[in-house]
Amino acid sequence: MYEEITTQFQTLGFTQLESEIYLYLLKNGVSTGYSIGKGINKPAANVYKALDTLGQKGGVISASGNNKMFNAVDWQTLLDKHRKQFEHTLEQLSEQLESVIQPDIDEQIYQIDNRNQVIETSLKMIEKAESIVLGDIEPEALPLLSDALVNAAKRGVEVRVKLYENADLPGVITTLRRHGAPIHEKTDDVAFSISCDGSQFVLAMLSKNKRKSFRPFRVKVPS
Repeated sequence: MYEEITTQFQTLGFTQLESEIYLYLLKNGVSTGYSIGKGINKPAANVYKALDTLGQKGGVISASGNNKMFNAVDWQTLLDKHRKQFEHTLEQLSEQLESVIQPDIDEQIYQIDNRNQVIETSLKMIEKAESIVLGDIEPEALPLLSDALVNAAKRGVEVRVKLYENADLPGVITTLRRHGAPIHEKTDDVAFSISCDGSQFVLAMLSKNKRKSFRPFRVKVPS
């Protein structure tokens, strides 16, 4: 468990040693640099150097005395600090990227290899649709998109979807594919296609094991 936590801490900008020190203090409380080094089996010189940088990052506090003592900052306070910093960075980056001029026309077809990215891209397309959404969605894929489709219909977007079996999608115009269930039973994938406003299109074929995707494509055409 501790190994997984230290790995997660490193994504926040902490080093491996800083992460180990923080977890040691969190578990053992007030300690000297020497006792920390002994506890995690690391040289005291390296530990004191890491304690200094960890303090700058807001992970530890110290008390002066004959033997300088250290303690971990409350983990909720630490994570909240990093969450606010991350959100602030995202806001600044968003504002800066808004000023980047992007080409109006992009007729390329892109292959998306990450399953989650395929789903997120499709949901974002539906969320931004202004006039019409068209879809052909197999049963296993429908739960991934159903809420977004219903919400689009509530916004006044015309949503028309071809399904393989009956489903409750308020506001969505559905068409039941003839012999849809028998056809779907012969497949070994989770497939769907979504078109939004006649300018963006996603064709996806996902593996049922939820760990990979194959043959997903996204295309954006000029409006």
